Amino acid sequence: MIPKISVIIPVYNAEKTLHRCIDSILAQTFSDFEVLLIDDGSKDKSGEICDEYATKYKRIKAFHCQNGGPSKARNIGLTQSRGGYILFIDSDDLLEPNALQLYAEVIKKDYPDIIKTGYEVDDNSNGSRRIYSVPQKMILTNSTDIFMITEKYGYAGFLWDTAYKRELINDLRFCESLKWLEDHLFSFDAFARCQKMICIPEVTYHYMTNQGESLSNIKDAKAIYQAANIEYEKKMILAKGNEEALQLNIASYNSKLSMSIHTLYRYYNYSSRHNFWKHNQNIHSILPTDRAVRIFYSKAPFILKDAFIVCYLKMKRSKSALKSFVKLLFYKH
Repeated sequence: MIPKISVIIPVYNAEKTLHRCIDSILAQTFSDFEVLLIDDGSKDKSGEICDEYATKYKRIKAFHCQNGGPSKARNIGLTQSRGGYILFIDSDDLLEPNALQLYAEVIKKDYPDIIKTGYEVDDNSNGSRRIYSVPQKMILTNSTDIFMITEKYGYAGFLWDTAYKRELINDLRFCESLKWLEDHLFSFDAFARCQKMICIPEVTYHYMTNQGESLSNIKDAKAIYQAANIEYEKKMILAKGNEEALQLNIASYNSKLSMSIHTLYRYYNYSSRHNFWKHNQNIHSILPTDRAVRIFYSKAPFILKDAFIVCYLKMKRSKSALKSFVKLLFYKH
């Protein structure tokens, strides 16, 4: 029989958290589901763990591929899955026991294109918890409302608090050439197709942070820049001229431009920064709010603005750096 829900989990070097993740799915109060574990060329024992679960439980399937990133793994999962609705889960996170039951109840009653639920961010370093949720059940039937509500309540383009109807996804796939924000971009494409989204306040997902290396700790300025520009264009389609939505998009774009430039000056040398400037000068016609970004994209000669940004960022980081800079300028050794 075709399962009602397919749960797709890309797996890469997750041996420390994978058992916990899978066990949280097996503990569900709802049983009509399948789990697809996509081992993305793991170098630890993750692949063996996937096979162990697949051997023990009929509803779990394990697939192995050469390392190509989470987008490739999710695309394999989409091709191999059979459920009427699809969930994506990260291998270091976990579900509440009634998560799939809640999705199933919404599916039975409303049969929407997309279901969004509340989620909790658990910080492993200090034990703090933050919940993101709508105040009540919401039914959204146009792309602008979908964009506004998901931005307002912190749902954004996250995959893991979402169930997608298979017919909605159809031929939609993740962009495997992108190294960052590919999950959001997939979601925004799905939002553009969506005729009916249901948001419910119940928390179903625990997003675990500070558990070691994370994709959120990206050090690739070009990847951030590239994703920011694509995201801006997709959000413009969703905004449809709504002024508040446009301002939200501009604020988000400014934030990511700032992240790109600050990453550039934190991890790249002068030659790499100059090369980045030569090949990544096209930004959308907005006024950047970050001073370093404004300077970087100004018309001044690169060597001058680069020196200014380096000094400016050092001054911002510490008063001692400011004193050192003043001494360097005005005092002879």
